[in-house]
Amino acid sequence: MLYGTALTLAGLVSAQEAYNLGARNSALGGASLTINDAWANLNNVGMIGRAEDATGAITYQNRYNIPEFMVLGGSYIQTFGFFNSGLSFYRFGSDLYSEQKLGLAVGNTIQMVSIGAGANLIQYRIEGLGSWQYWVLELGGVAQLTDQLFIGAHIFNIGTGDNIPVIMKAGLSYRPISELMINVETHKSLDSDTRFVTGIEYFIIKPLALRTGISTSPFKSAFGLGFLLHPFDINYAFSDQSNLGTIHEVSLNFSLGKP
Repeated sequence: MLYGTALTLAGLVSAQEAYNLGARNSALGGASLTINDAWANLNNVGMIGRAEDATGAITYQNRYNIPEFMVLGGSYIQTFGFFNSGLSFYRFGSDLYSEQKLGLAVGNTIQMVSIGAGANLIQYRIEGLGSWQYWVLELGGVAQLTDQLFIGAHIFNIGTGDNIPVIMKAGLSYRPISELMINVETHKSLDSDTRFVTGIEYFIIKPLALRTGISTSPFKSAFGLGFLLHPFDINYAFSDQSNLGTIHEVSLNFSLGKP
């Protein structure tokens, strides 16, 4: 009974966030399907193929000021010329209950379309009861229709069982000028209502970016800042989910240059 309850709670958490990470993603309300950065490993493997430099990132997320809900994560993308590969890590929880995910992904770009696929090992651990592991597959893609318009899609958990929620995403990104990005997406889990997500990023002056986003089911608002100091990007996000509380996230992205 306790095992089933714990997995249900874990599923609800995962269904809301789908293991997405990165303060840029959080500040945009989760509208990050078409973003080309190190967090593509966790937000949409379809963007891995667009990476031009080897890049990595680490993040810390404080959910609702509850130590047991702390999230740590890391991501790294290596470019090889004919394809790119990515490695990611996610950890949620404490010694009493925790979720961990280790992911490996590959991606490539063919003309204006990038595609990627990933395999993830997810572990649930409950003190006194043991741990359970599941393999989960995912697939994503992004197409650049014009210099200003991108479309993306992603599915998490392809035919790998009912213990992990199936999460499907689709969205558009409009970039009328280089300083402005507007993202609109829908996120659907088979176990929950469809979420509508939108996010806006604007560089008021280089290297400072302002970000905001909202999402529904449940309603959540988000804000954030980004400082691009090459080869480092420092990002902060604040989001508020009225029925649960606030979330703070700080991320550091870094570029290692071309192979």
